[in-house]
Amino acid sequence: MSKKDDLRLFAGIQYMGLSGISAACLDAIVKLLNYGDEINNAKLLTCSKSHCFILTVDIHDLVAVKSGFSSGYNGEGPRALATALLIFQRHGIDVEEYEVSSDIIEKIDRSCLMANDIDKINNSSPISYEPWYKYSDALEFTFRNNTDWLNRLFPQTIPLGIIDSRLTDLALKFQEDPDNALLSGYRRLEDIIRARTGLNREHSKKLFAKAFHGENSLLTWDDIDQGEQAGRAQLFTGTYMAFRNRRAHRELNHSIREALQEFLLINQLYLLEKQSIMRVEE
Repeated sequence: MSKKDDLRLFAGIQYMGLSGISAACLDAIVKLLNYGDEINNAKLLTCSKSHCFILTVDIHDLVAVKSGFSSGYNGEGPRALATALLIFQRHGIDVEEYEVSSDIIEKIDRSCLMANDIDKINNSSPISYEPWYKYSDALEFTFRNNTDWLNRLFPQTIPLGIIDSRLTDLALKFQEDPDNALLSGYRRLEDIIRARTGLNREHSKKLFAKAFHGENSLLTWDDIDQGEQAGRAQLFTGTYMAFRNRRAHRELNHSIREALQEFLLINQLYLLEKQSIMRVEE
């Protein structure tokens, strides 16, 4: 058998996580979900108290997550397993549990699973169709029944794919100085509106009121009625009244999550401004 033929015996799948490191393995699952991969189903591989996952991602791709998960005692490994299963449950991902040999777990940890190992797992029968209930005791009752805390596991980053290009530079430096990025975003939007409308002496609420409010506004949008026009206009004035003004006049101690939410709100105003057109005088 040639070396090329020998290589074809390997499964040729992606491996994520670090053997025995619970945080790294849980983080691998979070990253897949956070960055847009669709996990179609998950196989929980169990050998005594050690566990791995094989995930079917984007229909055909397989990803093996190494054995940072465990069970049967009080500790980080069992909590990571219960948390991973709870994440899958929340995202509507079917999980089946399969009993495997220690050899399979070791091959996954060494990133050398064979093609016939995958076939063997696929041709076996699951020992459990809802393993979450089997391993949920590793989490405290409050965590099992209130899943808001799961959001904290996901990275607090800006989704650059939906950010208006005029905010990209601020988005890239956001983590360094969120307050400055937000204030610069507000000021920049006012400058953009002034340049388009010639309302050079107006600012904040008055600027957006003259630009967008009413039948005689300078800017409008195609194919919307008066109610939608008023609603969009109020987004501009309301955002500046509710967020920009107090940020401009006092020092705030908001969390990075709150600052991110505010930045995405500003981004929505930029997108609406980009879609707006000058009103044609009749």
